[in-house]
Amino acid sequence: MSTIVLDEQTVKWFDGVRGQTEVRDETGRLCGLYFPAPPPPYEPTFTKEELDRAAAEPGGRSLAEILADLRARS
Repeated sequence: MSTIVLDEQTVKWFDGVRGQTEVRDETGRLCGLYFPAPPPPYEPTFTKEELDRAAAEPGGRSLAEILADLRARS
């Protein structure tokens, strides 16, 4: 699949497009179809400070410990 990088102004214009849309040039020639990406299931509301604070809290287990525990259960 190819990628086209849009300038900021064009991105703002495409942000308002809902659903499948034809993209045409000034003469009316069909250039392609635009299918907006579905919105993420949620918008994260964590601030960087909250994430840093949570990462600094003691406790938890390493991935290696979790995997060892799962292997022991099977």
